[in-house]
Amino acid sequence: MRLSKLFGRTLRETPSGAESVSHKLLLRAGMIRQLSVQGLTLGYSYLPLALRVLRKIEGIVREEMDAIGSQEIRMLLVHPAELLKETKIGPGMACWKDRGGHEMFLGMAYEEVVTDLARREIGSYRQLPFMVYQIGTRFREEPRSHGGLIRMREFTAMDAYSFHPDQASLDEHYLQVHQAYLSIFRRCSLDTIVVQGGAEAHDFISVTEAGDDQLSRHMDRGRYADGWRDNGSDDQLSRHMDRSHYADKRRDDWSEDSIILCTKCDYAASGRVARMAKGTVGTDEELPLEEAATPGCVTIEAVANCLGVPKARTAKAVFYAAGGEVVFVVIRGDLEVNETKLANALKAADLRPATEEEIRALRAVPGYASPVGLEGVKVVVDDSIPAARNLVAGANKESYHLVNVNYGRDFTADVVADIAAAQPGGACIHCGGKLRAVQGVAVGKADKLGTKYSRALGATFLGCDGQERPLVMGHYSIAISRMMAAVIEQHHDDKGIIWPPSIAPYQIHLVALSMNDPRVVEAAEGLYAELQARGFEVLYDDRDEGAGVKFNDADLIGIPLRLTVSPRTLKQNGAELKLRWEKEARVVGLEGLYSAIEAALIGPSAVAQG
Repeated sequence: MRLSKLFGRTLRETPSGAESVSHKLLLRAGMIRQLSVQGLTLGYSYLPLALRVLRKIEGIVREEMDAIGSQEIRMLLVHPAELLKETKIGPGMACWKDRGGHEMFLGMAYEEVVTDLARREIGSYRQLPFMVYQIGTRFREEPRSHGGLIRMREFTAMDAYSFHPDQASLDEHYLQVHQAYLSIFRRCSLDTIVVQGGAEAHDFISVTEAGDDQLSRHMDRGRYADGWRDNGSDDQLSRHMDRSHYADKRRDDWSEDSIILCTKCDYAASGRVARMAKGTVGTDEELPLEEAATPGCVTIEAVANCLGVPKARTAKAVFYAAGGEVVFVVIRGDLEVNETKLANALKAADLRPATEEEIRALRAVPGYASPVGLEGVKVVVDDSIPAARNLVAGANKESYHLVNVNYGRDFTADVVADIAAAQPGGACIHCGGKLRAVQGVAVGKADKLGTKYSRALGATFLGCDGQERPLVMGHYSIAISRMMAAVIEQHHDDKGIIWPPSIAPYQIHLVALSMNDPRVVEAAEGLYAELQARGFEVLYDDRDEGAGVKFNDADLIGIPLRLTVSPRTLKQNGAELKLRWEKEARVVGLEGLYSAIEAALIGPSAVAQG
């Protein structure tokens, strides 16, 4: 491809509104362009360079999925509401009615569609197990797209689904997918950490702080995270996990995430589900319940200061609405509610903070609310509350709190669960080590769905004993367009992108300097033709621009190998060869140029990049 004819131009300045490193560089390199209306970003168009990268990532994904026996299919983007209503319509699903009045949804996930296919095609255990996948467009009606390709309404993803006769078969296949994922990310030069994403789910997270010594211990080259620990074999996948199913997986899909890591052991989990040791508070005997004046103290900190107690000796009241009712949540004052954990405990997909009007309708007093004596409301308490003694809680009375409140004696709960957010600085549940948080983005997910969808949609098979059973399912996703951004987040410098050879848009960036010199033009054109004839992918900068502009654009676009032809190199009867991630360039004679190019693109430094 001649750069003079390439659709898309590089930009010297970063457009306003660009946030992440990948967002800025993709825009400046002429790879993506924003489509927006009235301040709302609808998404991005992929220009030729970006699309070539996307296609190469897709190719790697296909090769690895095919290698474990998965078969590629293509499902419709538009889903009928009737099919989704058999399970659940999740938040973020765009819907409309067609001209015939039929309610339709744009595909954000394909569980219902693929389960409908399976119930029509599968009848016997002899057809199991099997796995299908597709690579295509997904749509999530985000309130705000941000971070460029990190979080978009419309994005490209791989969705795979496996079907099994029993849990043991799913467990075995889950390990195969895990290895395929690691191979995909390794081939794309994307460092990932595998973290617990739910009771039966894992997230593959790209973390940009890969240079951190503590973090590098958790990377996928040898160590695995909670629930997927490397014990020298692959036959003990879920020994740290219970069998409860992760609640509505459409909640918080493909979000940026805080990852909780232990600085001492290998524990790692998504901030949505991470756990920490909470210890015990107030181990003395239960004391008599008393009322104390706390005028103007409507925050935990104010109450603790007023009564001279640590925040851990207080009971925080938080109200939510879920499933059409208000929920009273009680958690220790030094902890925060993790809304994903709470939604899972309630099996609710529509969790939101309650309004003040909803709170007062319960006869609770905002700022002084208490579960003591309150009736007609569902109470959920964090599991730290039953383990604490003599807490301070609201009195449901303006300017007053109760002292020496004890769970079991003074109030009980409908649900007791771990609903606390794991906090940096907290203690690891495995070793007591200190926890820390890093930011990352989910580039892959794996989830043991079990029989949730097959039971809802009646997808069954006949076992070897002639009994009808529901199919056992697994779901696996890779966000391909997000992977492209994640690679840039990990592979760039102050000059631009550094593409790994395996997914670079082109292998060679051929630069001709002094285009007014016929010798340069003749040599560059001949080299361009010969490189293509030998099977190399070449982007040829044939523009009438100066060396500074051409080199800056080459660094910005980030193609692995830059090959320069100039009057200076012709005097040496060669061309200048430079790898994007190296500082030094060297002139190679024309007689040995092609072997030098092959060595550079497949040598140790290239392998390290790709």
